[in-house]
Amino acid sequence: MSAEPETIRAWRALLDQPRAALEPSEVRDDSYYGQLYPLTLVRDPSVFPGDLYFEGDAPVLAYVEQPERFAPDVTAAALLALVGKDAERLASRASKPSRLLVAAERGIAISARLEQSVDYLELFAPMSAEEYRRRLYAQPPAFQK
Repeated sequence: MSAEPETIRAWRALLDQPRAALEPSEVRDDSYYGQLYPLTLVRDPSVFPGDLYFEGDAPVLAYVEQPERFAPDVTAAALLALVGKDAERLASRASKPSRLLVAAERGIAISARLEQSVDYLELFAPMSAEEYRRRLYAQPPAFQK
């Protein structure tokens, strides 16, 4: 495991703030993520380039698609090193060749395509792998040819 890039630390800090601390441009109640429902999805591009999910006022998850586009220190290599070689590998909803690499005890998961590029990043409170699968993971449907 390597040290978190500065951008990841800043994004993770958003999980320590209540929903009321944000001035979102978009709010969607009755959202879901994985097995969690109902959640509130909050978007505030001035603060974060992705989606923040809340249960009530408590943050649950920070989600960013293609995180490499938003900061020079958030590279595929840095994210792969951050989840580590011991990350649990699950099917990813991003694509058939992608795998969801989960380091639940460190509060991070990435969907990596052939371990070369990152489809999306999830940041959350550290939890067990079992809790991650029960709360935040949803088995994707079979991909069609």
